[in-house]
Amino acid sequence: MTTHRSPRLWLLAFALTVSLAGAASAEDLRSLRKEYEEAKAKAGGQPKDRGEKVQKTVVPLLEKIGALDTKESLAFLLGELKAAPPEIGAACAGPILASSHDGALKLLLQTAADRPPAVKAGVLAALERTKADLSGAAAEVLHFAQGAQDPEAKKALPPVLARLGTVAAAKLILAGVQPAKTSRGGEDPQAAYNSRAAAALG
Repeated sequence: MTTHRSPRLWLLAFALTVSLAGAASAEDLRSLRKEYEEAKAKAGGQPKDRGEKVQKTVVPLLEKIGALDTKESLAFLLGELKAAPPEIGAACAGPILASSHDGALKLLLQTAADRPPAVKAGVLAALERTKADLSGAAAEVLHFAQGAQDPEAKKALPPVLARLGTVAAAKLILAGVQPAKTSRGGEDPQAAYNSRAAAALG
């Protein structure tokens, strides 16, 4: 004899499953936040050392928080992008872009718009790496690019703008091409920009 579960019982079981999953995600976020705050507190020191510490101990935790893929985890990452030291703020960009939230990209660009050049450079690097479609936020990407004119951030612009495939993006790439300076201490950022601009428009 075949038995059928009543719709009411099925809905109750489903609601309980969702509730338990939500509770587990919230607990995971609390635990990861605690680990993150501890790692963040230890990531100080000289600028040359901070970047290495952040990559080694902080970034893996940010990625785990991003992998929770909840509204709460996204809100936490956006908060750190806005308020954390630049090395950490920059590292938040990748996990934010990995979110399944429809507005994650626009929120990332809006939140990072007033942050220091190092954060903007991190955002642009994450945009270059992501496989996500940027066309849905073309206007926001262009606006962000116009405010990312620090030499280190600027050199990451061409490949990102090229992905938009618009006339406005191409014009913005061309507008950044300028004569490069002779540099004895490594590659001149402007020369790097010019080279990447040529590749992006080629």
